[in-house]
Amino acid sequence: SSSGWRVPADGEPRATVNQVVIEALYCADNGWRPEMMDYLAGPIRDCGGYQTAHALWALVIAHRNGCVGDGDFQRVATELRDELCQAQPRSFSPTQTLDVDLYAERMVMVVLSGGTHAELDDWAARLLELQTADGSWGMARTGEPACYRYHATMMAAWALASWSSLSPPVVPTSHAEVEADDTRGGPSHY
Repeated sequence: SSSGWRVPADGEPRATVNQVVIEALYCADNGWRPEMMDYLAGPIRDCGGYQTAHALWALVIAHRNGCVGDGDFQRVATELRDELCQAQPRSFSPTQTLDVDLYAERMVMVVLSGGTHAELDDWAARLLELQTADGSWGMARTGEPACYRYHATMMAAWALASWSSLSPPVVPTSHAEVEADDTRGGPSHY
């Protein structure tokens, strides 16, 4: 591989999350090093935090690019998904934007990797409750960089869009069903 970075050995500082994602993005062109699977399954993990979330994202990308087989993907993805689900708070009362950001990031990675955790609907409902009046996510705290809210908003929107794609939309089968279930308060245009 010509990725230009070395997978850290046990006990060395973790690689940045961008390095593993970039390697996955270009694995079809540059190859997927065997030590990457060991790294994603082990040393990069941080008990369900950003490192674990990005490890799962890199794994999903590498799998979709044909660089990781189904068996290896399922084995490692299941471990990483379980770790993210275990870390997701059961009762979520964020105190800073990064709390919302990580909550949404865990959710989107679980969904992207094929997870069907029983609490996904609850997580989505909680994210919707946390949306602010201006449509964004996060807390407007003094001294907090605005980019935190941008990222949290992007992650929450991505999580909700991914979650909503798990269930097919309810499509009326007749004009009568549309009229009977018209909640828009105006005349039907069907």
